[in-house]
Amino acid sequence: MPSETPSTPSSLRRTFLASASTVGIGSLAGCSTVDTLLGDGVEPPERQVPANWTPNPGDWPTEQYDFARTGHNPFASPPREEPSAVWTEDVSTLGGNFDNLILAGGWVLADLSGTVVALDPETGEQGWRWSTQGNGGNLEYVMGRVYAGNGDGIVALDSFDGELVWSTRLGNFDVWDYDLVEREGWVFLFGPDEVRCLHADTGEVVDRLEHEGLHRVATDGSLLYGGDRVFSALAADDRRLERRWENDYPGYETTDSPVVDDGLVYRGGYRVFEDDDLPQSRLTVYDTNHRHGVQTVTVPFDQGLRTPAVADGTAYVATADVRTGTLRRDGVVAAVTHDGEVQWRFQPDADPRSPVVADGTVYTGPYRNLEDSLVALDAETGEELWRRPVNERPELAVAGETLYVATDGEVRALRA
Repeated sequence: MPSETPSTPSSLRRTFLASASTVGIGSLAGCSTVDTLLGDGVEPPERQVPANWTPNPGDWPTEQYDFARTGHNPFASPPREEPSAVWTEDVSTLGGNFDNLILAGGWVLADLSGTVVALDPETGEQGWRWSTQGNGGNLEYVMGRVYAGNGDGIVALDSFDGELVWSTRLGNFDVWDYDLVEREGWVFLFGPDEVRCLHADTGEVVDRLEHEGLHRVATDGSLLYGGDRVFSALAADDRRLERRWENDYPGYETTDSPVVDDGLVYRGGYRVFEDDDLPQSRLTVYDTNHRHGVQTVTVPFDQGLRTPAVADGTAYVATADVRTGTLRRDGVVAAVTHDGEVQWRFQPDADPRSPVVADGTVYTGPYRNLEDSLVALDAETGEELWRRPVNERPELAVAGETLYVATDGEVRALRA
């Protein structure tokens, strides 16, 4: 197994000790050995991202916008009318398909199967570039830093110029399938089978713990919420994770990430066994203010749910066949209020990807099907505002008056 050893530029190179201790989720106490490590010479992190860190108005720093995974930029006013491309940059020669598209640190950042390229948001001109070793993973920005998968590990890059801050190999940790949350000196990587806790200054793995399906995690700066068949709320106390409540989900497991908004958690679930008496999937809403995380609403759907976008008490849900490679054309986009009322449904030409929302407009495109359309919908009524053909699943980000779209080997900036 590859060593869990970070490499850092010489200006940041220090000697740190790492722990290989493993704690079962039944006694969840993530990074529980760090106090001992600090006493043995591991310095407290200088980099401190507050737990309630939020994106700047001009950024779209993760696939779902923020750590709450809302898919909603409250500062943006992208096009509601038929847009035109103010610039188009062909990046097809840099790699394969688009894996991520984010906006941060004054750049549009696109990940093409392991190559991260920075583009000027006003002109599309290429700036810095970083090539990962093997397949890349999730691309996320946090307070001046870009995190990207790097083969069997993760790299931290300076968002300004793409310079390496540190690189850490993670062994058998799945860098394709994790959620990252950085807070108060520590970088938490929530994977399918375990959580890794990294030192924010150096990338050193200071602890890891086993768990059962916690890898889709959302937080609004207080508790962290996640879990597959058993859904949990976790408190992060410095380096420790302590379970506050858990809620069983009989017959279902979580699909994609939960979303936290205004004291509520929205969770999509998919039925794991055949039972004609149960819906194929369902959207469940939890009250975070209740000490046991009580379920307040459950809404059934006929297909699996992608991560919803949530804005102003309404969840914008996309359904798709999430368990097979079959190309389907019977998914829907629906608006569901926090008390369970379905306000409208829209039938696209193909199963839709997770929506993004800004300024009363919902944007979505095909989840798997090729040769379909990027669609803009009115958030209040579901009325179609415009559509634009695409030949593959689009990666989307919104900031200012621009909708950025990565598809077909090109990144486009669309404005009205």
